[in-house]
Amino acid sequence: MSLPHLRPVSWPGPEEAPELVGREADEAALLAALRGGTRLLTLVGPGGVGKTALASAVARQAAQLGLAVHEADLSALTEGERLAEGAARALGVRLSGAQPPLQALRAFLPPRPRLLVLDNLEQMQGAAPAVAELLAALPEVQVLVTSRRALGLRRERVWRVQPLALPGPGSAAAALGSPAATLFLTRAREAVPGFALAPGDEPLLTDLVRRLDGLPLALELAARRTGLFSLRALLGQVQARLPEGGPADAPRRHRSLAEVARWSEQLLPDPVARLFRWLSVFPGPFGAEDAQALMAGAGPAPDTFADLLDLAESSLIVPLPDGRFRLLETLRAYAAERLDHTGERRAAVLALAALVLRDLDQRVAAGQEAALAPHLDAAHERAALVLVWVTAQPAPDPDAASWGARLCAEAYATWVQRGRGREGLAWCRQLLARTDLAPAARVRAGTAAGLLLARQGHMAEARALLGATRATAATLDPELHVRVLLAEGGRRLMAAEPGCLELAEAALALAGDAGLPALQASAQVLLARAALDAGQLARATALLEAALSSYRAGPQPYQEMLTAVTLGDVLKAGGEPERARAAYEESLHLAEVLGAEHGRAVAQSRLGLLWMNVFRDPGRARPLFQAALQAMRAQHDLTAQAILLYNLGDAEAVLNEDEAAERAYRAATALFGRLGWAGDIAQVQAILALVVARQGRLDEALNLARRAWPVLVEAGNWPPGLNVALALAAAGLALDQPQQAAAALAAGDALAQEHRLGDVWVDDADRLRLQAGVRARLAPDVLARASALPTDGAQHAITQALARAVQAPAEAGGHTGPALAAAPQPGPLGPGAQTPPTDLTPRELDVLRLLRGGHPNKRIASLLGLSETTVRNYLSAAYAKLGVRNRTQALSAVLALGLVKDGE
Repeated sequence: MSLPHLRPVSWPGPEEAPELVGREADEAALLAALRGGTRLLTLVGPGGVGKTALASAVARQAAQLGLAVHEADLSALTEGERLAEGAARALGVRLSGAQPPLQALRAFLPPRPRLLVLDNLEQMQGAAPAVAELLAALPEVQVLVTSRRALGLRRERVWRVQPLALPGPGSAAAALGSPAATLFLTRAREAVPGFALAPGDEPLLTDLVRRLDGLPLALELAARRTGLFSLRALLGQVQARLPEGGPADAPRRHRSLAEVARWSEQLLPDPVARLFRWLSVFPGPFGAEDAQALMAGAGPAPDTFADLLDLAESSLIVPLPDGRFRLLETLRAYAAERLDHTGERRAAVLALAALVLRDLDQRVAAGQEAALAPHLDAAHERAALVLVWVTAQPAPDPDAASWGARLCAEAYATWVQRGRGREGLAWCRQLLARTDLAPAARVRAGTAAGLLLARQGHMAEARALLGATRATAATLDPELHVRVLLAEGGRRLMAAEPGCLELAEAALALAGDAGLPALQASAQVLLARAALDAGQLARATALLEAALSSYRAGPQPYQEMLTAVTLGDVLKAGGEPERARAAYEESLHLAEVLGAEHGRAVAQSRLGLLWMNVFRDPGRARPLFQAALQAMRAQHDLTAQAILLYNLGDAEAVLNEDEAAERAYRAATALFGRLGWAGDIAQVQAILALVVARQGRLDEALNLARRAWPVLVEAGNWPPGLNVALALAAAGLALDQPQQAAAALAAGDALAQEHRLGDVWVDDADRLRLQAGVRARLAPDVLARASALPTDGAQHAITQALARAVQAPAEAGGHTGPALAAAPQPGPLGPGAQTPPTDLTPRELDVLRLLRGGHPNKRIASLLGLSETTVRNYLSAAYAKLGVRNRTQALSAVLALGLVKDGE
């Protein structure tokens, strides 16, 4: 009887078997199990993980211990009835047609302990009962099975063979010592004697072995190519396609990873194979509910949970400790290729879009932020995958473009929270550039883009885009029209532009007429905020109470929680701090009941501001800010982190903890820079200038003040501008120039009076301290003359004082740093007159100097040997550090700061 491709082996096996790497613990545990009498031991794992090699190594060890060992490769058999024939062949028993194989085995085998290795059982139908019969017929035989799925027998002990451990964080030496890296290097040196990593290649090796999931077959196939390609080129290749090119005498399924995966896929029923392909659209881990929702777009509802179990048992997906699953990257790449080949990519990607939209909508509506937090990053990655596919479609596809626009509209809030507004804006711009975008989809993408532009300070562009979007929305669905009205109203409120009140009233009326209660309540909240801004406190309170009633009737506790915060803001502004405190505490209570970590942090931050600015108790405010900051870090909300760091810095500064305040302010500045919020950077720089001046670092303080002041003036942001006056006064006193300090304080007094900021200025502790210092050093008549403002006003006085700050020469025992000159210096500032911002890099300075020469980006790129994109990146970074928004402001700043001389 002929049994094709069976490999009977009597051990000890051939000496040339390659040494295993990183499997010492597996070998020891498996040998111990066999010694302990385990009858059936099954090695289970994905293709390419090294099950056969591990079984062979264990068999060699067992043979050296005196056990009779036999191996049969059963990959060519598909029927379990023939397993006994394969076992007989491996055990050296001759079969005749008249005698069943099991009887022949019992009759002819000498009674001694034996180990029978049955390799590759996954494709064999009915293998489990056949193995059970074999064990019952041959009580002296132990069986070691390799398969991609367990047999499910009672006496079976399953050993899951894991990929080799990957490099973890740490030194290059630690990375090179990981089992995955060790195997790659070992096989590379076998292929290319003397192979060694080039300097700096360690990170490339780490990326390579991670990309290959630590699968031994993948690592060995890649290592065979080290004689032809550099490590960088090899990494690029495996990112584009799976490794191939195994030894010619290896089984075909072991010559490439694609063959390994294809072998596994062919064993799956059609519905399970389809699920395997569709799961490749998940860029990371996924839950069973995710898979079920995804497959809802595949037609008739499949039994997704059973199919997932089948894939897990077939070692094609990896169960994770948190109950989710993941595809190995190598298998995901293969499944993605198959998804394209079968023409299912479009349906799968759009099903993923529907899943992301539903997930965001359900979780946010329910206020399940505690549950949402771990999923937000995954949702962004999934949304990005959809948007990459949608924007890459060369042919018109209005339906796909519409899904992309809906994603942009829904992801806007979390893009802002996660500090990914620039990324979101880029996606919106790409969608808006498509000609196949339907009007409704254009409104959704335009609304999201307008809000993101406003958040990033591009108010003119945001105004134009939202205006055009509003005109389109007016001809469409009332719900879209209301949403655009709310967006433009929010933008005007953010920019302190008139018209928010009217837009909110229009949105409220339209939402009421269209029967949209949720948007009606949103319009009430916006109208309340506009009324608060207009000083209509009673109206704002009534509107918020109406919105709260609507949310309570819903019930919509999440919206109720947010609205209670806004009501607290109104009550605080109306001079009712205790009622405001009660509203904030109600919001905090709702957040705790809902498990809404983000909402709880918002309520804590508002309570902190109340204690800080109204009750004048920074000691009570500080722990509230710290708790809120910790929560926002866990939520990865960069916007809230930046604001809370600013608030925390204020509390530390009032408590005279200047070093802690400086750390908080600098961290806030860095985050505002990532967010692209130049105005907020300037606001922090102004208060940081005062804190740094209090520590005696006067040159740094004045440099910060110079950078902040023009931005604050342009924005009309006068409260932080008062800190510039205080920083100037502090520098004047420290440099023994009390008249200059008096002039700066007088300018601050005038600014506060002009812009109605007396409540935050008159009782300011720094102002009172500096004023006392000035009065102690100046006679009343001298003080009066020094405090007299020039005819062109306080703003000009501060601008001139900043411009007159020059470096004073070092004197023995004296202060080395800036001095405030007694009179204006004619002409432009000379070289070295001011210290450039210390965080501008040399390359950023080069770009700024060429910018001063009037060169466009393309010419700058040519002169410096850079790409235009890199030049734009350098300019964006420099704008953020200078606290400016455009080229004109940047040119003014570099001249004022002495970075570039006239004519340079």
